[in-house]
Amino acid sequence: MNVLINGAGVSGMILCDVLRTMHPEWNISVQGNKSKIGSYPLLLDLDQITFQPDAFSNLKKRMIKVGFTNDGLKTIVEEPTDEMLEMYYKKQGREKTSSSMSNSKKSFKAIDLRDWYEYSWKRNKDLVHKVQTGQYDLVFETKLDFDHVGWKSETEYIVMKDFDLKGFEYVYDCSEMSVKRYNKNCVEMLTKVDDAIKVQNFYGEPKIFTSYDVKTKCETIYASRNATKSQLKVVDVLNYINERWPK
Repeated sequence: MNVLINGAGVSGMILCDVLRTMHPEWNISVQGNKSKIGSYPLLLDLDQITFQPDAFSNLKKRMIKVGFTNDGLKTIVEEPTDEMLEMYYKKQGREKTSSSMSNSKKSFKAIDLRDWYEYSWKRNKDLVHKVQTGQYDLVFETKLDFDHVGWKSETEYIVMKDFDLKGFEYVYDCSEMSVKRYNKNCVEMLTKVDDAIKVQNFYGEPKIFTSYDVKTKCETIYASRNATKSQLKVVDVLNYINERWPK
């Protein structure tokens, strides 16, 4: 099967790594350039994945502890009150969903997707080219797609700064401040501030879109948060792949 992955960012290269090891008989190509990945956490909860990718034996695993604050980190708690959670979502104009706030876990074992990205790039960079041409049976779309409708996006801002989180990996801010979440080396803001990294985020329920071209007999799978305009996670896509094309 001839397969194209459009996009060489985190989603695209992790897809490439998994598909290449699960199905070495597939002819896989990646279209794009190496991405500059931010230093803020990109975590994959190991409890959520339904299989063990080959890369896991080479990636560092760590326990992630999640906290909550409503007083600017003076106090960090493991169990937020209902009022704290209500304020967290209210200031973002959001409703609590099944994919919100690390699925309400106090802690979880994870790998950093940035590590997997670098590992995958070293193993698979021979498949990556700026432009790919050819006839494909299957295309995975991971880049930002502006054609889908019915999605909600939010512009957020990341400021690089170190914080003492008292043993927590990250802490959700449940006050009226415009802070969304604190990480050890950055803070995620809801309003624009100086020297911030601008990011686009999506809050729709996770979805994977597919389309099929009857003329070319090519199936396209929209397989990233950017491509679907939803809270789709890498682990959701990997589980989907394992279900459709198990090893």
